[in-house]
Amino acid sequence: MVFQLPSVHENATGWGPPATADKTLLPEFLRDLPLQPYTKSERSSRISDWTTASSAHGSEEEAEFQLVDHKAPNRKPLTRFRRQIYNRPRVGPGQSRTGYSGQHNSNLNRNRGNAGNKGMRHVGRRYANDHRRYEPSISINPEWGDPIELFEFVKLQKIPIGNCMFPTNCTTLLDCGQVGYFNTDLLKRVTTKSELALKREYAREMTFLKPTSSDDPNLHKFAEQREGNVFMIDTILSMLMTMHRSLYSWDLIITKKDGQLWLDKSSSRFDSISVNENASDLPDTSELEALNAPAKLSQEAMFVQNNFSQQVLIDQKLHKFQYTSPYSSEANTTHIAPVGYRYLRMPISPELALVVRAEFDAVMPSHSGGLSTLLVRTLNEYDVKITGDWRKKLENQPGCVLATELKNNMFKIQRWIIQTLIAGCERVVLGFISRQKPKDTTNHSILAIETYKPKEIIHQMNMNLDHMWAVLCHILQCIWKHPDGKYLLFKEPSASCVKLYKITASSSADSREAQNASPAPSPSPQA
Repeated sequence: MVFQLPSVHENATGWGPPATADKTLLPEFLRDLPLQPYTKSERSSRISDWTTASSAHGSEEEAEFQLVDHKAPNRKPLTRFRRQIYNRPRVGPGQSRTGYSGQHNSNLNRNRGNAGNKGMRHVGRRYANDHRRYEPSISINPEWGDPIELFEFVKLQKIPIGNCMFPTNCTTLLDCGQVGYFNTDLLKRVTTKSELALKREYAREMTFLKPTSSDDPNLHKFAEQREGNVFMIDTILSMLMTMHRSLYSWDLIITKKDGQLWLDKSSSRFDSISVNENASDLPDTSELEALNAPAKLSQEAMFVQNNFSQQVLIDQKLHKFQYTSPYSSEANTTHIAPVGYRYLRMPISPELALVVRAEFDAVMPSHSGGLSTLLVRTLNEYDVKITGDWRKKLENQPGCVLATELKNNMFKIQRWIIQTLIAGCERVVLGFISRQKPKDTTNHSILAIETYKPKEIIHQMNMNLDHMWAVLCHILQCIWKHPDGKYLLFKEPSASCVKLYKITASSSADSREAQNASPAPSPSPQA
């Protein structure tokens, strides 16, 4: 077979087949096509162009092309003060370039280091010198020896929940006392534009009782009836469930006798109210007598809460339960602040049953036609630099104010929520109180009054009630294994653990007397 070379038609005047060529040379779909315009970026038209003109045309086009870079050039940061490297003084023996002696330079560097530490904002800053700033709630007697139990918060967080779920259907043993009706008109009437002055006569004219567990005759009555074998009040219960959030020092007296466990607060400092305990900018602790020292803020917070809890009630309107309060009589009932008490039995383990006394401050009509109980508490503003000025934010950003308070007072508010749940209260009433003048701790204004359901706060603070209850059960079971006697559960300032000591009655009394004779330490936060 012989290969035949096809005929080649030359087009001397342009590209493509010549016009005189036979039309059969091209397929039908390519015949009579007009010239398609193209852009300079399409270089397919010069694939087979090897002429000099084409090369010149391409070089000119490449010369006109420029790469545009929108990235900012790297610039060396300029210092505010440039060190002059000329006219430096000569360095003599024992001197540096500053002209001072080495001892002066070491002091200067030490001062600079201290100034830098004051500006730290990380979490560890709070715990750097906490043992220097806060005094313990009690002096540990050397006769007690080493602690017999050590509950580290890190290990407590890893305790499995198991069957220790937070009880929701507790058995109510008794309701007693009397409470006032909450004035719901104040919720709309009090705003930042129409402040309400906080009255001061309630804290001076009335007595606010805070009895401990062993001073409660009703708890002793339930102990005789064998309703339980562990007895405490709600403030102690909430303290144990949220102790991993505490910063200040506190202690509890635990007595085990005749198959019963009694947990008591050791002093009245246990009922103090902390202010901004969990804040990154802690209150001033340089001087115990400073205006914003923790002890002074605690006294101010207690004064404010006592007055506010009575001012929000309707005058001369009380709800009395079937049984009266065990701490009041007909003679002194007018001088004691009205409080409602609820006694409940809560299961802990097959061998332990808890009887707790819970408190609530007011009642209000519910939608179902009955009465709902309320817990009344206050939040204090003592420095607008920390809170951001509530008078400006509460009107437009109430959620931001609440979120800041939940962060700065996490330990205190979590205790309130647990007390609300134990007492069966449907809502907690929060009053936002601010000083009328920054340096006046006696005159305050009510800027806002809000009510919250416990579930709302639990969701915002991400509280795990089941795990908190499991920690409580673990601690009580560990204490229950020890023989009869008196014990001290002690938390050191800023420590991440709680210690259990075996004490004697005489040594505990001596330590308590010595502690009361010493200057008042930073407060143990109350509920």
